[in-house]
Formats: sequence, structure tokens, C-alpha cells
Amino acid sequence: MLDLAAVRGHLGDGLDDAKDTTEVERVYRRAITGTFQAPAVVIGQPSLEQPNVQPCLDQWSWPVHVVVDRPGADEDATQAKLEGCWVKVYAELAGLVDGIPGAVMARIMRAEFGSLLVGGVSFPAYEITLEIVG
Repeated sequence: MLDLAAVRGHLGDGLDDAKDTTEVERVYRRAITGTFQAPAVVIGQPSLEQPNVQPCLDQWSWPVHVVVDRPGADEDATQAKLEGCWVKVYAELAGLVDGIPGAVMARIMRAEFGSLLVGGVSFPAYEITLEIVG
């Protein structure tokens, strides 16, 4: 069974170290507390996709959200900001997946445009989904 706290710590530490590169202001490792600061990365809750895919190994799906604010009616600027951030976060995650503690296999499954609801407000976001077997 994967140590979920260790995985969250690994992802959070790596993304915190890369804040300057990714242009992200804050990395939320579990929950959004206090005033939400965007652009941000929100490490979501994992889903157990397939228990015992192999003896003693489970398959997990783990969402990582890249979120930007919408500072007015300029949708082009909002989308440009999101595109600039999510691609950089994706690149950082690609470098982090190989070192996930306890994982025998980890990869990025997909990145999808959407939104993330924070305190009743919908923010533009990309959800980057990791698949982890461990």
C-alpha cells in the first residue's frame, strides 16, 4: 500500500521548489486554507482505481490542479495565463513522477481543461492526472 502522505509530500516539495519556474504563487498540498492565492497548484485527493492490480500493489489516480484567477473580463488574458502555468507545472510533474516514494510505476495520464470550485467560486484550471501503482 502506498504511503499517501509520502507521495503528497514528494509532490508538494518538488512543486514548492519549482514555484519560480512555474510562475505559481502557492502550492496547496491538501486543502485550501485562508485566502486563496492564484495562480496556484492544488494537490487533490487520490482515488483508488484498482486494488490489488498485482499482489500487494494498488492503482491510484491522483489529480493535480493548476488554477488561475480571473482578474476581470479579459478572457484571452486569463487563458494565456493558464496556458503559461499549466505547461510548466506539467513539465515539473514529469520530472517528479519517477521519484514517487513506494511507486513501482507512475506516469502522467492526461491533462484536461476545466475549472476548480474554491469557496463557491469557479476558477479556470487544468487537471493533470497522475497514475501511480504502488
